[in-house]
Formats: sequence, C-alpha cells, structure tokens
Amino acid sequence: MYDVLTRQVPEQQYVGRTKRVLVPELESFICSTFEELGDTDGGHPFVLYHGPVNNEEDGPVEVCVPQRHGEKRLPAGEVAFTEISGSQCSFPEILGAYEAVYRWAREQGREPDGPPREIYLNGLGEELHMEIALPLR
Repeated sequence: MYDVLTRQVPEQQYVGRTKRVLVPELESFICSTFEELGDTDGGHPFVLYHGPVNNEEDGPVEVCVPQRHGEKRLPAGEVAFTEISGSQCSFPEILGAYEAVYRWAREQGREPDGPPREIYLNGLGEELHMEIALPLR
C-alpha cells in the first residue's frame, strides 16, 4: 500500500521548538509553532519525533522550519520515505506509513539513524500532503 523509496538529503539548518505533547494536543502544537516560527527560506517545514506520541506517550516533539541561519542542523545522509495525503495523515491512520518505512528498513537490514520526521509538502490551507522519512545508517 505504501511505496518506500530512498534518497540522499543534504545537511539542513533550521529553527525549532520542542514540547512534550499527547496526540490530542499535537495538531494544535504543530500548527501554532509553524505560525510562530514563520516562513521557510529553503525547504519544507518538518516535525521530528524524539519519542513515541500517542494517548499515553508524549514524545518529545520538535516542530521545525528550515532557515539558512538556523541554530540547529539536521545531518546529511540517506533517508527512507513514503508519501501520504488526506486522511492517511490523521492519527491513527498515519501509523501505517510509519510502520511501512520501519518495516522496509528492517527488511533491507538497515538501522534508523535519528528521529523519524514528517515533512510537510502542502501549502497553507491545502489538503495535508507529507512524507514520513526515516534517516538510515
């Protein structure tokens, strides 16, 4: 159901805000933080999950906007990813995309090399369209 591909990504500077949130608070935190951090100047906004987020576990979650002069950096490297849109982006449906990427990595004998990320490809006011990406060793 999910096509998993890989690609090399360059180092990316960004600004971000981190918070511990449960699923009911997640969308509000992401949206308000994207608004607070402002426009990107080189790439798509993204969210890093430093731990599981569900109704019992609260991450932490880091909401990020690429900025050429950002104080934080994502390292360059290879990622496995799949694209999703619409209702696939909602909890709990989104978990299927995460499972597909992690399963692909296991089947290929690859290990995660950092937190998974949601990369937001849609514009403001458009239907959700994102990539679920996992850095690989």
